[in-house]
Amino acid sequence: KLGVVGSWYHIFQLEGYIFFGTASRFHRHVKRHLADADARKKRAQHDKYLIFDLTAVVGMDATAAIAFIKVARLVRSRGATPVWAGLSASVRSRLDGFRVVDLSESFSSLDHAEKYVEDRLLEHTHTLAQKWLVDPAASPIHRHAVLPEAITPSHTADPAVRPGQPPRHPAKVPVPAGHFVFP
Repeated sequence: KLGVVGSWYHIFQLEGYIFFGTASRFHRHVKRHLADADARKKRAQHDKYLIFDLTAVVGMDATAAIAFIKVARLVRSRGATPVWAGLSASVRSRLDGFRVVDLSESFSSLDHAEKYVEDRLLEHTHTLAQKWLVDPAASPIHRHAVLPEAITPSHTADPAVRPGQPPRHPAKVPVPAGHFVFP
């Protein structure tokens, strides 16, 4: 499952001292990333989380914090959740002073942030699977449209099955009561 959900988040790493110019370039970079995703991916495949790793950031000025507000708003407007990682005390204080960081979604390290995101995405896929597989109208759609997206040549022994192509199913054979399918 992690192979599938891994495409639902993206990590941005920043370093050094962040001032307005750096933050503005970063905002444009995030905006470009989201626009490219809109053009390249189906809506269901868009990033659900964007992780901003600030472990190597030594500080930022007030104008940079304001640019980060724009980044957070942009991410949320696209239906994604910004997650903050590796905030030093001074950076956390600066961002928190401008109410940029939702403290429930900030973590001491990139590893912790990634684990949090992967856990949320696995919960999300489980919920979707339950919804799709239980609903009799949605189950065929899931089987023929969603499930093949997760299949890649590295996930199947059948080289004829390619990503985006429904897998071939064997023909249904009725088995009379008392008989076995496998010897």
